[in-house]
Amino acid sequence: MNVLPLILAAAASAGTVTIPLSEAPGLLDPVAPKADKPPVDALLVEQSLKGKPGQDGLSIDARFVVQVLAEETWCQMPLLPLGGDVVVASVTVSDGATVAPRNGQLSFLSNKAGRYVIDARLLVRTRPDGTGRIASLAAPSGSSVVPLSIE
Repeated sequence: MNVLPLILAAAASAGTVTIPLSEAPGLLDPVAPKADKPPVDALLVEQSLKGKPGQDGLSIDARFVVQVLAEETWCQMPLLPLGGDVVVASVTVSDGATVAPRNGQLSFLSNKAGRYVIDARLLVRTRPDGTGRIASLAAPSGSSVVPLSIE
């Protein structure tokens, strides 16, 4: 049984209190309550794709913004499926995160809370389709279709 609350309640009416020295540091430097864990570790808050036809296929400039809410917990987020026709030409990401192809997806990985901007350049190879050529790029699983603007 912790007698400290009883002693403090009694002291409020008498004006003084005596506690063991071993309990004094806990009163002078109380432990801060631990914050609740966020409902999700990370969120994809922005994504945009801009395409331009080229000699070798469709050149895509992609931008993703990921907000990591969890601290010191590794979180992984798939950004975009990578089929056999999709080549990752370059990826630039904020410090503290990694973006790389993994299990057929362009995936984000970090263990530090913060906002991360990812810029990627992709090449989607075209294939014959009747009299022309066609290129296809899938939307991330579990997301709505991402509009692709072609210049």
